[in-house]
Amino acid sequence: MKHIVFYSSLAGQCQPADVVFLIDNTVTGDVSNFQLEIDFAINTTRRLTENNDCVQFGVVLFGTPIQSPLFLNTYGPNAVTATINDIRALGTRNTQRNLAEALTEAIDVQFTPQNGDRPGAPNIAIIITDGTTNPNPGTGPSALQEATRAKTRSQDPINIFTVGVNGNIDRAELQAISSNNQAYVATDFTQLNGLVGTVTQAARQVIATGPSTQTGNDVNVQVSCCKPFMPQVTMHKRSIKVQSLGYTWFGFLDLS
Repeated sequence: MKHIVFYSSLAGQCQPADVVFLIDNTVTGDVSNFQLEIDFAINTTRRLTENNDCVQFGVVLFGTPIQSPLFLNTYGPNAVTATINDIRALGTRNTQRNLAEALTEAIDVQFTPQNGDRPGAPNIAIIITDGTTNPNPGTGPSALQEATRAKTRSQDPINIFTVGVNGNIDRAELQAISSNNQAYVATDFTQLNGLVGTVTQAARQVIATGPSTQTGNDVNVQVSCCKPFMPQVTMHKRSIKVQSLGYTWFGFLDLS
């Protein structure tokens, strides 16, 4: 059975994206430093959802154990207030930093259809850390190996941004983990919020590359709710755009 899930916004204002923050909750120094990481995530969330109702967010905390307190479909798009409230409530753990396992969690748990990953929506992972990554215990892959796996997925590859704070980070490692040199550095936590605009602008460029104009396989879909208004319907590979009365409804097709 084919059906559509619609997200509404003003015409031209819906560019879907799935964004997961990977937040280091083993931050050094005062616990307020972790709050500054949270503020960065909140402010980035606000900026990415300005005039765009189609971005949804997840969170991975990479102390030990790895935690996913928020999934992409916990609230879905157009739920900025609820998303921010959940991010604000996150806590710290003074345990081992393990970015490799956090990337594994992002690839195999967060960016999956059952947890809200949408076909055709650009995937973005934003890593925030203030130190070097501990190797994955045992025989598991390294952070760089998992980053490579994320960036080279055959379907829906993940664009990785890294944000390092203070002089304890390994800049070369974060540069190698990032996609297309999207690695940013704040000299200390008080400077972290100053990177929000830069990271948001770069993320929007990735979001803009989403498949919004390409045509694909024809799918017969009835949009009964909008028939009285004679909407303009545009089909894409696995998405549909319905325009009527100055508004746009953008939906993803479930072909199961």
